[in-house]
Amino acid sequence: MLSLLRQILHSAGFRNIRTAKNGREATGILAATKQRFSTMAGAQIDIVVGDAFMPIINGTDLLRWLRQDAASPNRFLPYILMSGEADEGLVFNCRDVGVSEILAKPFSVQSLMTKIMQVIERPRPYVLNRNFFGPDRRRLRTPLPSDAEDRRVMPKDKVRRFSSGQTNLNVLSGHTWIFDFPNTLKAKLEVSDPRQLASGVDFSAEIAKAQEALSAAEEETRQWIAGASDKLENFMHEIRGGGVTGKEAVEKLSLLARELRGHGGTFGYPLISQFARSLHIFTENITEVNSDVTDLLRAHVDVIKVVVKQDAKRENDPLATEIKSILDRAVKKYSAKHGAIAAPPSRLQTE
Repeated sequence: MLSLLRQILHSAGFRNIRTAKNGREATGILAATKQRFSTMAGAQIDIVVGDAFMPIINGTDLLRWLRQDAASPNRFLPYILMSGEADEGLVFNCRDVGVSEILAKPFSVQSLMTKIMQVIERPRPYVLNRNFFGPDRRRLRTPLPSDAEDRRVMPKDKVRRFSSGQTNLNVLSGHTWIFDFPNTLKAKLEVSDPRQLASGVDFSAEIAKAQEALSAAEEETRQWIAGASDKLENFMHEIRGGGVTGKEAVEKLSLLARELRGHGGTFGYPLISQFARSLHIFTENITEVNSDVTDLLRAHVDVIKVVVKQDAKRENDPLATEIKSILDRAVKKYSAKHGAIAAPPSRLQTE
């Protein structure tokens, strides 16, 4: 996915792209830009795109570091979080840490570019108070019911706008500060007609080029999915062996299921995203490995393998319906004996 994103962004016209395999590597790259900021033109990062579930330091912790840590090069950096679990809990948690945009996986080139252009063309002012720092969370401007209390609005004497000469923010005395900076990112866009910067930039040509890059990588991504399917099979052999190795294999299987959950639909395999999601949720709740568990794991791996072998990309054809029914029966059989499979608690809970 990292390689594919780089190809897509490069085809869309972005030339200075830095990649990191995990959040720790990303913090190193970002911290280094702070040291070079005053001496190297163009060394700074303009936008960060992070995955919610990166190893070592995940996407939310990277965002928290960016917004709060003294080593952060720019606490106002736009941050787009990608996730295969864009449920309500994740959205609220990331919003409260200061995310700019959330991109649900599987994503399309159009949705990716739309999120990027959102932070470039329509940046939100930043808000700082005792409990929050990040882009203004009040996106909706719809009026409240007449009998509702607007708890979001502070007295005017407690809301201040930041000025360049300000040195004391008084965040502990109940004040809320609003930072509404000039839009410097939009000025960096290369457009043939400068009037587009005022009226809105048409990036349809860039989307078309990026889509071509995605299509060109189709065979490569299919091979990656096939390789992931083989890995799932190998993990099943380890799980059947039992012992410590079996438990470790379940953890590896869970991580791979999470990757497939987010990437399958992006690569044109929506069925794999669905089955991998079910597998990921199930593995997150496993407390012991027994025969019933391995049977349900086996059912998930088998249907994923069928999708890969048959190159099944359509959700509603007869083959897809048959595959879904097979997994559905396996889930019902397990649930009848052990209770319904519950969704795992969000890993993005803030303390």
